[in-house]
Amino acid sequence: MKTKRDITEYEMSKDKYAPSLNFKEDVAIWKFPSFENNANEQTEYLLKKYKDKLESTPFWILDLSNNSGGDYSIGLQLLDYIYTKPILNYNAEMRMTQSNFEKWYQFIADYYNNADDKTKKALDERMNKMKAHYGKLYNESGTPTDTLKLDKVKVNPKKIALLINKNTVSSGELFTILARQSDKVIVMGTNSGGMMDYGNVVTYKTSFPTIKIQLPINRQLWLDNNFSVDKEGLKPDVYLKEDNWIEQAIKLIKE
Repeated sequence: MKTKRDITEYEMSKDKYAPSLNFKEDVAIWKFPSFENNANEQTEYLLKKYKDKLESTPFWILDLSNNSGGDYSIGLQLLDYIYTKPILNYNAEMRMTQSNFEKWYQFIADYYNNADDKTKKALDERMNKMKAHYGKLYNESGTPTDTLKLDKVKVNPKKIALLINKNTVSSGELFTILARQSDKVIVMGTNSGGMMDYGNVVTYKTSFPTIKIQLPINRQLWLDNNFSVDKEGLKPDVYLKEDNWIEQAIKLIKE
């Protein structure tokens, strides 16, 4: 008798940006190629489908090697499992000009046009505040940092290996900064790519049709505290050799 294949996971296996989740005995192995495209819904799907198994699995691997970035809040869907204590999160400020605002709006235009009246009203208020700061650096949150707090700590996983390498950049690095504050997490691999101090990249055309300019319009406020990601990337807690990273990580978190 053939096993019925899950059509959603089959479709995800054909999507190079999609997360994946596999189990090897008492280890859950997550792979996040990026935090882009449909990864938000796909991660939510995997968390829901494998909830019981995840909660009984004592060791996890979060493989962010070659993660190209995107929306780090996709990774934060796992926060319930990662969390052990309050997590400090630095905010960013945006260079607010009319052209930068218009470029930013392009990212949310479809969402705005299809939103309900309540959501549109909230977005209108948000955008009016942004427009009121033309010519200034604008920190939407109003504070340099926020603290993420949860009410309880899950029993499992007990240990998590988070893998990074030179191609882990942008929001992959930001998620690593937050996740490594957990007592469960050990960052392993090599230095990350170092592309996080400045972000929210927008594209401008030039007078040459084959040449475009890309500029970051956000600045991370940790720079005010003499912390930088871009200089040499994030350093892992444990450096790994060139091959068999998953096997090395499993051995280390079980020791």
